[in-house]
Amino acid sequence: MEEKSGLFAEASLSLEGSCCLQIRDPPIKAAEGSRRGLVRNLILFSKYILLLLSHNSTEGPSRAGASVAGLSPDTRYVLRLAAFNDVGASPYTTPLHFTTREEAPGGVPRDITVRALRARELQVTWQPPPRETWHGILLGYTIRWWEASEEGKSAIDTASESGASADATSTTLRGLKAATRYGVTVRTYNAAGTGPLSPPHYRHTLESPPTGGPEELSCTSSSSTSLRVSWRPPNPDARGGQITHYTLQYTRRDSDPLQLTQDAHLRVQGEEATVSRLTSYAEYEIRVRAHNAAGDGPLSAPQVCKTDEDVPSAPGGMKLIALSERSLRASWLPPLEPNGRLTHYSLYVKDLSGSQEANVTRVNACTDGESTVECMKPLRGLRAGRTYEAWVRAATAVGEGPPSAVIACQTSALAPARISSFGGVAVGAAGGSLSLRCVVGGVPPPAKRWLRGGSPLHPRTPFHLDGDALLIRNLELSHADNYTCVAENPHGSDSVTWRVYVLRPPIPPGLALLEARSRELELELRPALRAQGHALPKAYTLHWRLSAPEGEWRIQAASPGPVTLTGLRCGSAYRAYGSAGGAPGAEISIRTSGGPPTAPPDTRWIRANATHARFDTSMWSDGGCGPVALKLEWAGSGVAGARDVPVGGEVILGGLTPGSRYRVAARASNEAGWTREVYEFTTTPAEGSYAEEVDAPFPATAGELALLLALCAALSLAALTILAILLRRKRSDGAVARVITSGDKPGCGTYRPPPHPTPKLPPDPPDVYEISPYATFAGGDALAGSGSRAYTLQLRALARHEDDAAPPAHPPCCDGQ
Repeated sequence: MEEKSGLFAEASLSLEGSCCLQIRDPPIKAAEGSRRGLVRNLILFSKYILLLLSHNSTEGPSRAGASVAGLSPDTRYVLRLAAFNDVGASPYTTPLHFTTREEAPGGVPRDITVRALRARELQVTWQPPPRETWHGILLGYTIRWWEASEEGKSAIDTASESGASADATSTTLRGLKAATRYGVTVRTYNAAGTGPLSPPHYRHTLESPPTGGPEELSCTSSSSTSLRVSWRPPNPDARGGQITHYTLQYTRRDSDPLQLTQDAHLRVQGEEATVSRLTSYAEYEIRVRAHNAAGDGPLSAPQVCKTDEDVPSAPGGMKLIALSERSLRASWLPPLEPNGRLTHYSLYVKDLSGSQEANVTRVNACTDGESTVECMKPLRGLRAGRTYEAWVRAATAVGEGPPSAVIACQTSALAPARISSFGGVAVGAAGGSLSLRCVVGGVPPPAKRWLRGGSPLHPRTPFHLDGDALLIRNLELSHADNYTCVAENPHGSDSVTWRVYVLRPPIPPGLALLEARSRELELELRPALRAQGHALPKAYTLHWRLSAPEGEWRIQAASPGPVTLTGLRCGSAYRAYGSAGGAPGAEISIRTSGGPPTAPPDTRWIRANATHARFDTSMWSDGGCGPVALKLEWAGSGVAGARDVPVGGEVILGGLTPGSRYRVAARASNEAGWTREVYEFTTTPAEGSYAEEVDAPFPATAGELALLLALCAALSLAALTILAILLRRKRSDGAVARVITSGDKPGCGTYRPPPHPTPKLPPDPPDVYEISPYATFAGGDALAGSGSRAYTLQLRALARHEDDAAPPAHPPCCDGQ
């Protein structure tokens, strides 16, 4: 009869991969005093698995071994072994606890949805994969996205990635293109690797108003009254969607300064248009705006075009006065519509007493700087007492225009006083000068005087007589009035009047921020209200620069309404103001959205074991300003190092010393700035050792320095206070209280160190993370002759096991009392 097999010795385990277990046993002993039985089978209990394993003799005559497959990764198992023969089974070995290794996740996130929030944002939500597919502790998620065309072509090779923490179930993808189709996948990762990609989910971002104006705007003159304009659509990244139409805006630039400019608009479906019914030889400012279903885009950069020349209109006025019995003076105004650059005038003079043709005299165009002014031409060598008539025609390079009105005058030795000059409207700028020319004629020569508002004007500062003209210097708003020149002689009188306007420069417009984006600022240009005494603005400009470091001022043409500044730096401050051709407007401080990277709030992004530390860099936020450069500097256990690491994944630092404290300085930077934070972590101590203090050779942070200074000040104040109290007591009655120590009077409940070294507690299993702290207190009666009470206190951190759930028994204190 066979006896039961003897008890197995402690089995040894070795993990082969994450799902297999190799068992190695020492030699099997039979029960003492009994005959060895034949071991036929081994019974293995692994969690809820019951396996019947045959004896494997390949290990030798006195060893047994087996491989257990089909285990789950990162799962804790309890294993017992027993030998079995024909008689029965041996007792089980002591339970062995083991955990299989981690393995890359085998499942994909569930319930993935992609939703368009704004024109340039997509929100991705998901749920974690089934728990049984984690194969370890999930460290986070990796989200990939790429542009996907409607034809199915995808730029997945150039996909972008971002990370999310393990407890996150959503993220927002920013900085995308509007009205663009994107593909999105989500995958998990743990310490062993990354899981499979989820099936791609596709979604279009919403449309947004175009952020850029049409490009390559050009125009050519197709005639004296029309312009041909063409352009290209905005940059694809700035269209914000499908362009539906364009608006062409054109404004005449050389119009009356006292009149508001009138913008004309033309709706265009294509990318070219002809603008007709314009003024000849006039400058027009052309701008084009693109539109889509979401709204209106900004105006393009202006293009100034000029129509072709044409023949001018008739001169604006004509005068002919007698200077003597043999001379006359003709004067006239330039055409109201020159329609080109005036080259000359043709003055026609005809003696009405004769039958000959009119005498034609060529007169050069009269100019004052860039503008044309009235012209005067004396006519001498005429016959006395004859009547002459005169008219004039203006000419450009194209030809002569229609004639002016015909004026007749008789030469005479007794001619009444007349004024050749023309009155009208005169405009001067505040602080400048203005000249009013009054040329008179008659026989005898007439006397001349000036009136202001109907009252005599005396020549004193700022009014001066300068030959035929009245000169007003240092113009002020109060000088705006009616000025009249009066000429008189015994035979008659004449007068002309000028209406003088004195204008300050246009009031600058105001600026307001409408929306700040990462690399764009949308401002609103608000024209100032019309104010008396100020010129009307004809054109606006926007001036802006980077605040820090201080950049150069840039100028951009603008129109009232929204204006977009592009090509800016993310998370940066700018200064801007508007101008209407005069003084600059009030500066405003504006800032693009985003900022420096945001650091994790605590050390949860760092996980360490005895020799390695794992950094989950996906917990660093880019601050909305794109790529982040991250540099780690570490120090501890007498060593230090630095390393540039990528952001959005996992970085492992090896070669660390067990049971040591380390300090890590992380410096993350992007185009908006940088962030530096210092963290501390401790590697897992080896059995029977303690954590070493941190060795940090790199400088402390400003907060640490401030705390150190405050602590030093507090300690110094406390030391001075104690010293003052001791000196004061010494000067009193001189009595010194006797201090009784525990050595002088031992009592029950006082702590005494044991004469032998205290044994160290065995370390907890590395896979047990739940700590159950408890404390025991034992208190005795009052000490004889003392009002104090002594207690013992024991604190211990225990792993929560079923056989160790209660605190250890404590002997009663002071049994004798």
